[in-house]
Amino acid sequence: MKKILPPILVLLLCHIQSSAAVSQVNASYQSGQVFITWNNISNTNAYYKVYRSNTAINYGSQLSGCEYLGLTNSKSAIDNNLTQHDNIDRYLHITSSAPALTSGTGLFVATTLVNGSYYYAVTTLIDGTEDTTIIQGSNSTVSAIDEWVMKPQPVLQETRTISGKPVEIYTLFVSSKFDVTRSPWLKAGFLPFDFAVYRNNAVANAPLKIFLHPGGGSFLDDITTTTADEINLYPEDYYPDELVDPAWWGSNENFDVYNDANNATPPTSGINYNYTQLRLSAIIDWAIRTLPVDSNRIYLRSNSQGSPGAYLYTITYPERIAAAQFANGIFNLTYDNDWQTNCTFNTGKKNRKKVDQRMGDLASNLQTFIELNTNQVFNGAWMIHNNQQRDLPVIYSINGKNDLLMGWTEKTIYYDSVDQNHCGGYYFWDNRDHGGNTGVTWGDGNFNLFRYKRNASYPAFAHCTLNEDFGNGNGTSGADHGTVNGALDWSDSITDEEAEWMVKLFVRNLVDNSNHIIVYADSATADITPRRLQNFHPAPGTVISYTVTHLQQAVQSGTFTYNGGIIVIPGVKIYRDTSALSLSVMPLNTYFRDEDGDGRGNPNLYIQAVTMMPGYVTNNLDCNDSDAYINPTATEICNGIDDNCNGSVDEGVTSVFYADDDHDGFGNSMITTTGCTAPPGYVSNSTDCNDANAMVNPASSEVCNALDDDCDAAIDEGIGSVFYYDSDRDGYGNINVTTMACSAPSGYVSNSTDCNDLNASVYPSAAELCNSVDDNCNGVIDDGVISAAVSPYGTVSVCKKVRVTLTANVTGTAISYQWKKNGNNISGATSTTYLTGENDAATFSVVVTASGGCTSASAGVIITRLANPTVSMSATGNLDICGIGNVTLKASANTTCTYQWIKDAYAIAGATTAKYKATQTGSYSVVGTNSSGCSTTAGPEIVISTCRESVDESDSMNDFVIAPNPNNGDFMVQFNAPVKAGELISVFDITGRKYNTIKTDDAASSIPVHLGNLQPGIYFLEWRTNDQTYTKKFVVNGN
Repeated sequence: MKKILPPILVLLLCHIQSSAAVSQVNASYQSGQVFITWNNISNTNAYYKVYRSNTAINYGSQLSGCEYLGLTNSKSAIDNNLTQHDNIDRYLHITSSAPALTSGTGLFVATTLVNGSYYYAVTTLIDGTEDTTIIQGSNSTVSAIDEWVMKPQPVLQETRTISGKPVEIYTLFVSSKFDVTRSPWLKAGFLPFDFAVYRNNAVANAPLKIFLHPGGGSFLDDITTTTADEINLYPEDYYPDELVDPAWWGSNENFDVYNDANNATPPTSGINYNYTQLRLSAIIDWAIRTLPVDSNRIYLRSNSQGSPGAYLYTITYPERIAAAQFANGIFNLTYDNDWQTNCTFNTGKKNRKKVDQRMGDLASNLQTFIELNTNQVFNGAWMIHNNQQRDLPVIYSINGKNDLLMGWTEKTIYYDSVDQNHCGGYYFWDNRDHGGNTGVTWGDGNFNLFRYKRNASYPAFAHCTLNEDFGNGNGTSGADHGTVNGALDWSDSITDEEAEWMVKLFVRNLVDNSNHIIVYADSATADITPRRLQNFHPAPGTVISYTVTHLQQAVQSGTFTYNGGIIVIPGVKIYRDTSALSLSVMPLNTYFRDEDGDGRGNPNLYIQAVTMMPGYVTNNLDCNDSDAYINPTATEICNGIDDNCNGSVDEGVTSVFYADDDHDGFGNSMITTTGCTAPPGYVSNSTDCNDANAMVNPASSEVCNALDDDCDAAIDEGIGSVFYYDSDRDGYGNINVTTMACSAPSGYVSNSTDCNDLNASVYPSAAELCNSVDDNCNGVIDDGVISAAVSPYGTVSVCKKVRVTLTANVTGTAISYQWKKNGNNISGATSTTYLTGENDAATFSVVVTASGGCTSASAGVIITRLANPTVSMSATGNLDICGIGNVTLKASANTTCTYQWIKDAYAIAGATTAKYKATQTGSYSVVGTNSSGCSTTAGPEIVISTCRESVDESDSMNDFVIAPNPNNGDFMVQFNAPVKAGELISVFDITGRKYNTIKTDDAASSIPVHLGNLQPGIYFLEWRTNDQTYTKKFVVNGN
């Protein structure tokens, strides 16, 4: 009887019998990257997966929580580029001083993304099955590697003599993991790419030429060929599978660089990553830091299959390149309808299929890493139209109308876009085929790549009247050879200053491939757009004047207001003997608004313009532009206004007024002000003798107060007051013993508030003591000796199931406390604090007692309870996620709530909505919190995965029975026929973890199993007899 083993049991058995783990793993850090090596296993078809963690990786179960960095193949130590070039295995150096790696060695290079100390582990992947066995020190690092984020540095592999000249060969190790929160951009976790450098004896500030070779070429082809003092840097773009052609851009994340046979079907999802462009930028950065190059003289050159990548890099990162030269390329990789039916980029043809296999087909139009869709990024005309203000380097390109490989029709669309968007550059065409075997008119004699600089402006030509007709896209239409802008040129001595830009323009003749002169007319017109401006940056709103001069005569001129964007001077006349175009920022004058028409301007409202507009004047002397009677020539009148704009108000036309601070109608002669009328708080007289006392003034009656109340220079004349005897000399008088005087006689005071004039300790301001005496004469005995209050105080609203701590705050010294609830003593509540019950809603107070028996009762604290929300939790779908891999959990409440989802007692980061999609097994619950801050927890729901149920149990149904099922972990296994001695019975959970194995001692028809410690869930019992295995599911419910 045939039995089918579950896949997870097969994997477990394989682990038990023979672990396919690598050995001698080692890791070292250098220049922002960690280099991990190991001894490969014997299976040459194996792949190796690499993980990173900030804690030691000791068990396979930890891998799911580690950062996955990608995989590599069994030939990871091989230098693919040199191997393919030399046709012999070449191995990589991971440092320039160390020997090359050897056969059987595995290599992975991980770029450091966050500073820290990390551990690494390497697992094997064979036929799609990963062996997650971890053997510390063998396939996982024992010690952490200290790492810092920095720019990775290429590693020198060798210096090779080519054509008698030294050529340095470097490898840049490119990691696919660029963000700790995102997956690698390829399943290949890293790729080594070589590039070659020929220094050409350069010492300093040399130009750098980067060449992207054509298909079938190599990065070492013509590496030592130079035309001047340039340094040559030639990168490579071949992949581990040599059948994968270079594309010089990148690929979809699903593209297989190890086996091109897996790329037959174009991807329909995923992101297209421009990792080749990013690699090229990194190499340029390295060259600027390391080589004696001028960063403003970096040039890009290409031919054939290298030209699409070179062009796309140029328009994507134009600020990196001084000038670019392309031959036999393409400007729109998405164009599939060339006039030549057999064009390789037409639908169904070879190169169209290759692009589709790498990037997805045109209909998929997948997103790219640079946040545009593929059909946009690969369409040069679209890119320059939608980035019109972005200055391109000077581009020179030659193409053929009969180029079956790269096509022709899309060039005419692109040429038109170049004109419409004023990009400039030089574009040549003739009747050549791709190999230049027929129809060649043009060579490269009309262009000097190294003439241009990144930090120098240049004129971009458009709509030149000398351009030949490139036709309608059909190769039989238009001129058989011609150029866009080729007949025009300029002098390098360009004036580029803050207020002026000037260039000398001229018509030139051209030379063909045989150096025959092609003559053009002596004059032309073209639109001129200054590009790559260095200093001439007029602000929007600036008025610019332009002049075209020829033979020292102005032949064109005009002015316009610059409103931002590119500057276009249309139809400029250009002559063979030179014309000069000059742009100047016209000086602006400042004019001030004269709203009231009095000839004086508002200093706060002004414009800058070349000429004065109506309603404006040249001066800013008006201090009130809404009143024509207020200006510097007006006469000052007493009105509270600066009529003559001299900064003073009502000068020379005001009266003197005196401060009346006590508002008694009489002024202080020492404090004055001037004005047209008396300001608030001032009067016209100065007769007050005490302006701080409203009762003292010439109109007041004299009172006995030691003051001159009526300001007649006499004090208390003709009046007196009553005084009271102070027998105990405590400062408080006896109401029953009095005398009359203006001032208190000896032994008398002015008050009569003493309640015991025989005791100096008893008076109104005395401290009350606990002595049965009214010490402070307030009519109350022993009051205020001690007082009590409770914090918190007032009304306190809290959620249910929350206990509140009440604290007695006492003024005085308390010796005992008694807490009360709703006025009734609380038994045993006699400390300084009291902790309420979880749901107490009542009035609480405390009575404190001082030494001597004085007591004080606090005000009541009212505890009210806020309602907790009613929260429920449900699952939309099956809690067993074996089938679809997830289940949606939903929370609901009887009121508006915020939510936090919990898995296995831990909050799930970011899971704060009413729904959560669970993709892992575990115990899930949700906490709902209402607007009052009160929370209720709902759940849990247990998410499981019973994928083991895919095992075919049909053949096992009558072989043995588990009873009872479900059970609590204790059950009987009853066999249809007696088992033999030495047979194995094992228990696994749904993850494949083994819990127990029973080996039978002798024959039996039933065996008891006791597993009382199992958690509730689904388990599997496996019976192995002879060469057969039987499996049956059972459920533990915990009861």
